[in-house]
Amino acid sequence: MIGYHYTTQKAWEAIREHGLFPGHIRPHELERFQNTCGMDMPQEAVWVWKDRLTVENAWVVTALLANIHNDFDLILLKVHYKAADSIPLNYKPNPEDTVKLSCNFSVGTRDTTGDMPIDLLMNHIPPDQVEPIWEGSLLEPLEYAHVCS
Repeated sequence: MIGYHYTTQKAWEAIREHGLFPGHIRPHELERFQNTCGMDMPQEAVWVWKDRLTVENAWVVTALLANIHNDFDLILLKVHYKAADSIPLNYKPNPEDTVKLSCNFSVGTRDTTGDMPIDLLMNHIPPDQVEPIWEGSLLEPLEYAHVCS
């Protein structure tokens, strides 16, 4: 299976060496996942997007990530994992169903569009199963504009 995970450049330095470890799920997210799944869940996981985000959705997600971590140097990782690494959701009538996030990410009046399916990974993912596929600074376009003025 393949998932996509946005992180900071600083976090990538550790992931590149040690792999991707589950981290603490913020309480409001954990509550939403538990309500969606209808079950108790581990309080630590890594979420990966099951599909690449649209440019607009990626902008919202990266803007929030940069704000949460106070770090504008971000990386998009492609994560290779097995179904056994993710939280089992076998209680649903359709085995193809997955936990989905709806439009709960927003920056000002802009929010994500549509449901964005994720997997929640409970297991350590070794470094050789994680690769960077994009990196950039969200401030770079603004730095250029500042120099030009």
